[in-house]
Amino acid sequence: MRSKGLILLLLLFIGFNAFGQRLAIDGIVLDSTYKKPLPSANIVLRDNLDSLVQATISNQEGEFIIKDLPKGAYQLRISFVGFKPYRQSITLTDASLSIGKIYLVEDPTDLDSVSVTAEAEAVVLKKDTVEFNASAYKTTEDASLGELLKKMPGLEVEEGKVKTQGKEITKIIVDGKPFFDGNPASALENIPANMVKKVQVIDEKSEETRFTGHDDGKRTKVINIETKPEKKKGYFGRSSLTYSQPSRYNLNGNINFLRKDDRFSLNGSYNNLGSTSGQNYVIVNGQEFDASNLNIPQRGGITENRSLGGYYYTKPNDKLEVTLSFRLNGSESSSFNEISRQFIQTADEGRIYNEQSENNSNSGGQSGSLRVVYKPSKKDEIFFNQSLNQSRSTRSSRLSGVTLVDDQLLNSTENLNYSNATSDGWSNSLTWRHKFKKKGRTLSIKSTNSLSSSGGIDSVRSENIFTTGDIENQLFDQISDPNNVNRRHSAEISYTEPIAEKSSLRLSYNGTLSVTDNQRLLLDFNEGNDAYTDLDEQRSSEFELNNFSHKVNSGISFKVSDFNLSTNLIYQSQTIENMQVYPNTVDTRNSFSGLLPYLSIRKSNKEGKQSSLSFRRTMRAPSATQLQDVLDNRNPLFIRQGNPNLNASFTNSISLSHLEFNEKTRSYIQVSGSLSFTENSIVSNTLVGDGANSPEGVLLPVGARLTKPENLAGRMAAGINVSLSKPLKGKKLNLGLGGSINYSRNPQLLNEVSQLTKSTNYRVSVRLSSNFNDKLDMSLSANPTYSMVDNTNREQNDRKYFTLSNSFRATWKFWNGFSLNTSLSNRVQGRIEDIAGTSLWIWNMSLSKKLLKKKLDFRVSATDILQQNALINRNVTSEYIQNTETNVLRQVFRFSLSYKFTKMGGN
Repeated sequence: MRSKGLILLLLLFIGFNAFGQRLAIDGIVLDSTYKKPLPSANIVLRDNLDSLVQATISNQEGEFIIKDLPKGAYQLRISFVGFKPYRQSITLTDASLSIGKIYLVEDPTDLDSVSVTAEAEAVVLKKDTVEFNASAYKTTEDASLGELLKKMPGLEVEEGKVKTQGKEITKIIVDGKPFFDGNPASALENIPANMVKKVQVIDEKSEETRFTGHDDGKRTKVINIETKPEKKKGYFGRSSLTYSQPSRYNLNGNINFLRKDDRFSLNGSYNNLGSTSGQNYVIVNGQEFDASNLNIPQRGGITENRSLGGYYYTKPNDKLEVTLSFRLNGSESSSFNEISRQFIQTADEGRIYNEQSENNSNSGGQSGSLRVVYKPSKKDEIFFNQSLNQSRSTRSSRLSGVTLVDDQLLNSTENLNYSNATSDGWSNSLTWRHKFKKKGRTLSIKSTNSLSSSGGIDSVRSENIFTTGDIENQLFDQISDPNNVNRRHSAEISYTEPIAEKSSLRLSYNGTLSVTDNQRLLLDFNEGNDAYTDLDEQRSSEFELNNFSHKVNSGISFKVSDFNLSTNLIYQSQTIENMQVYPNTVDTRNSFSGLLPYLSIRKSNKEGKQSSLSFRRTMRAPSATQLQDVLDNRNPLFIRQGNPNLNASFTNSISLSHLEFNEKTRSYIQVSGSLSFTENSIVSNTLVGDGANSPEGVLLPVGARLTKPENLAGRMAAGINVSLSKPLKGKKLNLGLGGSINYSRNPQLLNEVSQLTKSTNYRVSVRLSSNFNDKLDMSLSANPTYSMVDNTNREQNDRKYFTLSNSFRATWKFWNGFSLNTSLSNRVQGRIEDIAGTSLWIWNMSLSKKLLKKKLDFRVSATDILQQNALINRNVTSEYIQNTETNVLRQVFRFSLSYKFTKMGGN
């Protein structure tokens, strides 16, 4: 019955398609003055009811083609910034139509005004791309790319990250080429919004798929920024200085060059203004929900950062591409943390843990990378990647923790930790791909190697008091000289063969060897010798771990009408050899293997709809840390230990998504969902000391907790996300609505008793943003969340709690270069159990004046005017509810000077 149901589901997803003669229209768009091609011209085809049929853009040669058209009458419209729109009525009868050369005539109107009124759709959905026309979304004249993306439906911008459909976009490119080393945070901050013509959210195929034509179903979310034609060459940048009492500065600057296929970027900064976050968020069983949308980092503490980075990309000819990047960085930070943890299991009734800690760190490093793409012929590609990195860090912390039961002391700890570490690493990869004479027949070979090493000094000093049981006092004064070396070698070969006009076969093999050499010998202080000479064998570690992995993959991809289907069957075998000296002599060889199927179905059509469905089975082997039974006693009240007997876990997951744009209502909707089940999942096994349950070889005082990984069945997760966007009031406002439901079921062991924690999270989001003009920009948002957590082994009611995030932002350019900017955010966190709720209001405001032909900006700003800034995190698990608060900078007044320079030109 299940197999029949699955077949029926797939048939319903694929549907039925009408077959008939499909026609095409093609042509070439040229500049009437210079007779040169116009790349990226907007091509829009409508029917006689003025409904969108298809949309595309011309290629570098000005060529375009619109396929799969039925017979009928159409209106062809072509537009390009700086040229008059072109229109032509077309009737398709029995044959495709080749229009030939289409000459666009220059429009004397100002280019910027043309770019705003150019006839292009606000949203166009293509096969693997969602394309937004930037001129449909109004921003202030000095807005950044990040502020522009916030207005676009389906995109979430927060803390230098962009998300869509719940997935983070990890790469932003410009005009199809790398820029800022693909770093989204740099691109969001440094690219001016007025440079952007289009924003394309692409489900990018893998490099191998693009070369071979065999679709392996793998997709990566990428944003491509298409710049305006008059902004494709030149330079732009910004430098700024911010001062705040007492003696705090933020100095930063960047300069960026664009010239044909060359890109160069240089940026540097010094900042001792520290972290100013005022956020709190909820974590349920290690999963974060409802991260605040205040758009400022959540680091906490007081920090000083220094950085210098550079990036260079060049394409000297059609055969060669070179990318270079480097970065130097350093930071110092200090923080003070307070933790209040209320245990909620019946066995822990009345137990509370409170902790205070001071942390200081000083770190620095440098890194560099080189990427070379060489195409000696149309049939060959060679990729070479090389990266190097080096880092150093010094960290110290002082921690005080106490456990109370019914307000009576159960245990306490005083810890002092210090570490001084250095690390070095390098990695490289070499790939060669070849196309044979027969179309679709290819061969690819790839080799990857990496090496990293770390070393330094580690010390632990702690005094621990236990008021109950045989163990009354524990003293640790230990030092170690940890050394760790990791090596990884991998080789892959793949072959593709066409088996029909629109289908192909792929066969591949991947072999990987990972080697970990680790030594951390803890020496106790010997008062007689006045030196660290006594080896603590129980808490020391020395091992070598060899991890052998073999993957054999066979896959078929084919296309049927609007559907792309790809399926893969992987056999993975993994062997882990563990040769351990300390704390116990272990020599084990564990093998894991399994069949891992994968199926992907993707559909897109000319009506502007995209749908996808995928099924995947994956295998996860235990990590090196999880396999070592070493005791981690950095906090002796919460001890951790590995488990050499762990097995691999397998996860089966189904995901689906649907995108749709309604041209008549201008509404954009996206829906995504996922469901996963994990077999043999790796979970926590916690044992609470009662004076008589210490495991062999471990001293577990009363009230102390020992946690180790274990295999259990029963983990699952499900979620659905919906977002809708549409314009209001004649496109002067944009309304965004969203909602999500997430459910998870996580097993664990507590005092040898198996239990399940079930978590359900409901979230709604409402966002209203203005689209008036470049003088006034406003946004208002509200994000309520309701969560429930239930544990099957708990004799109390379900835990339910509510959070709410609200924010308002406005920028008003009101007179003669003056600008007022304000933001007001409110975060409400409801009461849960005996832990009180919180409500924070964060109000920031600034007044600025443009000088020197609007290139210089002088700004006076006030942050945290209401003096409520705080970083409060809430963590809800099956064992406890915890609030953590970290110190942050509060109300400060700042004076800033910022100079913007730009000189851009056309192609």
